[in-house]
Amino acid sequence: MAIGIVKHFNPLTGCGIITPEHRGDNLYARACDVMMSEPWQLKAGQRVSYTRAMDDDGLQAKNIQFL
Repeated sequence: MAIGIVKHFNPLTGCGIITPEHRGDNLYARACDVMMSEPWQLKAGQRVSYTRAMDDDGLQAKNIQFL
């Protein structure tokens, strides 16, 4: 699992961006990939762990968990 910081998250669309703690490209985050009952609590500046995945939309953060 990688560690990153939430750069932006829009609870209305359920989409955001996670910046890796160590260098790397930003990852797209979706509320459906947050592993807790209330994914809308994802806020800018929070540290999270995640797994990286590539799909048709590009680099994705999956299995997102709050730290």
